[in-house]
Amino acid sequence: PANQIKPLYIVGDSHVLSLAWLQMDISARETPDLQRFLVPVVITGLKAWHVRPETRFFTRSNLCTMLADRLPQSQGSRDTLETNIDSLTIALSAGEIDCREGLGGPKLEGYKQSCTGHVHRTVQEYVGAVRVLSKNSTNCLQVLVMP
Repeated sequence: PANQIKPLYIVGDSHVLSLAWLQMDISARETPDLQRFLVPVVITGLKAWHVRPETRFFTRSNLCTMLADRLPQSQGSRDTLETNIDSLTIALSAGEIDCREGLGGPKLEGYKQSCTGHVHRTVQEYVGAVRVLSKNSTNCLQVLVMP
């Protein structure tokens, strides 16, 4: 039954709902087969750009509140995060809205200029921000970034 399978929290905008409540089987050479129950944590309007610590927008506040106060506390410790199956692991999904609404903006209306620089900067900021979120979390947080 699903209630006996550990959850994997899927955190992101409304697109995470398409994965909601599915059971996922994970196989790897180093670990025994794992099963996880996918639990959505919707952060309305979350953009990759909003994950940055300097962002002062409601989506950043909502993300931080969810991670700190709304998810269960892990039993892991920072010293054993990489090997501790009891650390709180989330899959973070952000970036779709950045692509649809923000990257390139007016430059792309006529497809005359590339937005490569904007994409690189957004990805760089996002990856750095995810590291900060995990490092600063009081919840021994392991973050899997969804493509």
